[in-house]
Amino acid sequence: MSPMMRRVMSLLANLLLLAVSLLGGLYGAELLARRYIPVSFVSATEEQAQKDENAAHNALGVKIADPRLLFRLAPNVPGHDSRGFRNATALDQADVVVVGDSQTWGINAPRDRSWPADLGARTGLSVYSMALGGWAPPQYAVLAEDAIALRPKAVLMGVYFGNDFAETCSYVYRNGATYAGLRGSAEGVIASSQELDRRLERYSEMSRDSLAKKKYQELALDPRRRLWVWLAGRFQLGRLAREYGLIPGQPSTAELYTLVTREWAEQNSEAGLVYDRGGVSTVLNFGYRLAVMDRSSTCVQEGIRISKVLLSETKAKLAAQGIGFGVVFIPTKEMVYAEADPAMLAKAPEMLRALAREETAIKRDLEQTCAGQSMVCVDALPYLAERARAGEVLYRQDSDGHPESAGYAVLAQAGLAALSRLGIGGGDVRKSAR
Repeated sequence: MSPMMRRVMSLLANLLLLAVSLLGGLYGAELLARRYIPVSFVSATEEQAQKDENAAHNALGVKIADPRLLFRLAPNVPGHDSRGFRNATALDQADVVVVGDSQTWGINAPRDRSWPADLGARTGLSVYSMALGGWAPPQYAVLAEDAIALRPKAVLMGVYFGNDFAETCSYVYRNGATYAGLRGSAEGVIASSQELDRRLERYSEMSRDSLAKKKYQELALDPRRRLWVWLAGRFQLGRLAREYGLIPGQPSTAELYTLVTREWAEQNSEAGLVYDRGGVSTVLNFGYRLAVMDRSSTCVQEGIRISKVLLSETKAKLAAQGIGFGVVFIPTKEMVYAEADPAMLAKAPEMLRALAREETAIKRDLEQTCAGQSMVCVDALPYLAERARAGEVLYRQDSDGHPESAGYAVLAQAGLAALSRLGIGGGDVRKSAR
């Protein structure tokens, strides 16, 4: 063999070795990605690169039936303790127990930035979270009673105005006998609940999933992106590239949701609004929020009535055990910006102004119950509106109604105020959101 041929063969061998090494490395990276980096189409947190937080959010999709709560998470799912709650460990005793829904669980934030965790960091108290997305006052009341076993000084309940009352109605009237004892004498509640479902279908935030996938398919038709889309459909590394916006000319999943929800708001201006002021940008879906707080609905009326009964009963049960009870009112994102920006509200579509009126009226109704029962109730709206006026980014840019970490830190301020009124805790109520 001639020297030239040997050099050619050596070069080919080296190129083959390099190709095999690259393919082997990519194969190994793919196996590791599939094993340790789960990726969903939905971009759930601002710190998605953290494997444990991704796993915790993914675990929310795997619920089990429960005879008292209707559903819950199984013990020890990723990011949760042996009771299925979002804590580092299942405490046998806690100074404070917090019950609530996804606003208290902490969607869009890692576990140590949820407002119960932030509250513990501010006060130095042991704070135990018992919260899950989809729960409402009927579940909160059960959880508050369970919390007695932890011998807390206080139980705080996060009541979210964005869906708690409609869900309370549905759970009490449309889930068999589980909460049948809470039903009242109002007629037509089930029919009203079904009508509410139909009304919500148009404005449901879940529609953004189908909108985003449709937009993704439209973008995939671009010949420049077809190879990348093919890779994203078959390999975890390709899905990661899509998730984090590494595909040339392709938005990340979070950017895609922002894009489609902005388009939705612009096309449905009577029910949605792109809010862009002072460096803050987000999408307001007031059509959806008004539907679940429209007091002309018999179902919403019943949800409010039942919630007030449960608050009073929970306070009495805890007081009998010498445990303090406080309620944190968590407003909708739409109400936060309506309160923070009166000029915007004055020019806003009628549906947003109606939402502001309804949410305020419901809050006043609940506050009367709090006053009549000598119950500690703290409204988080002034805290959030103040930070919104200061230009702090509290929510994501799309239509998601959950705060980000900065927003949860503000909710912790409201929780701290509740503890202060109960005579519990350390820290400083005036401490600004971190």
